[in-house]
Amino acid sequence: MKKTLKISIILALSLMLIPISVFADVSTGTPSPGLFPVFGTLINFDDKATGTIVNPDDYEDLGVASIREIEQGWTLSRYPGTQSNPNYVGTGPDAERGTDWDLGWDGTILIELANPTNKIGIGIANSKGGRELLKIYDSNFHMLESYTLPSGRNTYVVFTRDQWEIKYLEITGDWFAIDDLQFNPQIIDIKPGTGANKINLKKKGIITVGVLNSHVLDIKDVDPSTVSFAGAAPVRWKVKDVDHDGVKDLLFYFNVQDLDLDENSTEATLTGTTFDGTPFAGTDSVTIIGSKK
Repeated sequence: MKKTLKISIILALSLMLIPISVFADVSTGTPSPGLFPVFGTLINFDDKATGTIVNPDDYEDLGVASIREIEQGWTLSRYPGTQSNPNYVGTGPDAERGTDWDLGWDGTILIELANPTNKIGIGIANSKGGRELLKIYDSNFHMLESYTLPSGRNTYVVFTRDQWEIKYLEITGDWFAIDDLQFNPQIIDIKPGTGANKINLKKKGIITVGVLNSHVLDIKDVDPSTVSFAGAAPVRWKVKDVDHDGVKDLLFYFNVQDLDLDENSTEATLTGTTFDGTPFAGTDSVTIIGSKK
């Protein structure tokens, strides 16, 4: 069984190049082969042969903690696509819940990221059958947003949030497959181990910012002397596993009074370069308390 992805060119909300129809922080784009928007980390499920099983931990190295079917425990596999060559992922023709169209390919796919993101997208192949419901959740599995696709439409769905809080993406549907998972990888973590990232600008003190080791940025390549956070140079740094994933990261220390932030700031950016001169940057949300005198 093969499905055909229809092309519908609708620009993503995050780009805001032309007016589009959006629902809160949800936008739709173009599925493969003309994938749009393109951002962050892309997992197109083409790394292994058609017909192979998708194991929950297949993409741990790329920042996906797990991917699995949670409704009936059906197996996810790579099936042959047409426009989305060579693979898309689904439960297959024998996965039928028995309460909707008797077509198979049913289920609920749950994708868990290793670290929260502020933007995530997924391609949905569904040329017939019931409607698909997409939900995103935070680290506590509190639902942040949901979106229901029109029946029989193949499209690309993007969720965008102001905060780095998207930890899970859940897709429930009837006769559907997925492709081209994308998400912004978290490069930095302000005040690792805390969620609110509160910064009191009235007080003197130190704030820590972790640079996370990943496929996007290897900390061994980072030149610490080039690092700046909200306009401030670090007072010191050390190697430490700040996100408790068993991999060493970099932890930088900055004087709060050196930060170029004010009471209206909602995010802060760390910049730097690698030893070969390649620039990098990471942004995280902040909550400002008070203001500088």
